[in-house]
Amino acid sequence: MEPAATVSSGIVNHPRSMTVGRPTAAPLFARLCHAVESTDWDETLLHTPWIDRACSAIIVLSLLFLVPILARILL
Repeated sequence: MEPAATVSSGIVNHPRSMTVGRPTAAPLFARLCHAVESTDWDETLLHTPWIDRACSAIIVLSLLFLVPILARILL
């Protein structure tokens, strides 16, 4: 049961009541978990060659960025 709170509507003789509840993230998280578990998005994405090439390119670019920085630090 949610608690009721009285809110003044500007007219003293006619208060307005409304329910005040806490927003919960549990239903949203449960729906997200259900969507991840019920679909096969991971199987379809893991077997595509363009994603493998994109991940390899990101790794190579990050190494090209980090190697000179690490060389300056270590030498």
